[in-house]
Amino acid sequence: MNSITIRVLVVDADPGGVGDLHSRLDQVPEVEIVGITHSQRAALTQVETIQPDFLLVDLMRETV
Repeated sequence: MNSITIRVLVVDADPGGVGDLHSRLDQVPEVEIVGITHSQRAALTQVETIQPDFLLVDLMRETV
């Protein structure tokens, strides 16, 4: 049986929030965090290079 891995890029201006989220997602074997950024603008660049399957963004922190 093939296992599926979901590649996730996390975008959150709060480093503390990212740490908590990272530890929770690490417990899910199907999830691989491929990048973390604290700026939505930086995330736009990382999406092109990393090409994650899923983008997790805290929209309440900043505007693009």
